[in-house]
Amino acid sequence: NNVQVPEDVDKLGVVYVGQDELEAGKKSARLAADSAVKGGRKSGVILVGIQHPDSANMIQQLAGVKAGIPDYNKKNGTSFTLQNFADKSLNVAEGIPRYEAKLTALGGKLAAIIASSHGGGQAAVKVLQDKGRKPGAVPIGVIGGVFAVTGPQIKQGWVQWGLDQQSYMQGYVAAALGWAKSARQFGISGYNTGGGVVTKANVDAVMKREA
Repeated sequence: NNVQVPEDVDKLGVVYVGQDELEAGKKSARLAADSAVKGGRKSGVILVGIQHPDSANMIQQLAGVKAGIPDYNKKNGTSFTLQNFADKSLNVAEGIPRYEAKLTALGGKLAAIIASSHGGGQAAVKVLQDKGRKPGAVPIGVIGGVFAVTGPQIKQGWVQWGLDQQSYMQGYVAAALGWAKSARQFGISGYNTGGGVVTKANVDAVMKREA
């Protein structure tokens, strides 16, 4: 489910099944800024932690955030800025000191955090807990939510939202499309499994679905 690259699609005859990563980044920018505004801010730094900076998916996510923040500012009279870094959160223990350094350096300028993965969300939450901050004091959103991990953090108020990329559907739809093409010679096209936003209002249902 890597990001659809037109030349690869033409050469290999494959389609993309997964979250629209560019739109996920744009949506994340809007959600992060909205959360900061609800907390009383009109400016500050939205910090974006990228797990794999060379991943095609995460490059698209970051491009979406970079486009989304200025667009939000223009529409809402805010002046949020973006700072991104490689959080190395595939290993949460490695991600924690990276978030610690960023949060310490930004201090009161920090308006919100966007993590590209649930590991980044875990690392950011741990740093805030160690600093004695209360849940929700710094809004956190997760683009690549695995809700067995991110769900409890949403319920506790540490993470405000996660994007539901629907991993189950990525596998199910890809298999169905593969069968349709190989067994029945149907023409097939890509499928966007993402778009859903998980918050306290619906996290129980999503966690039950993914259990």
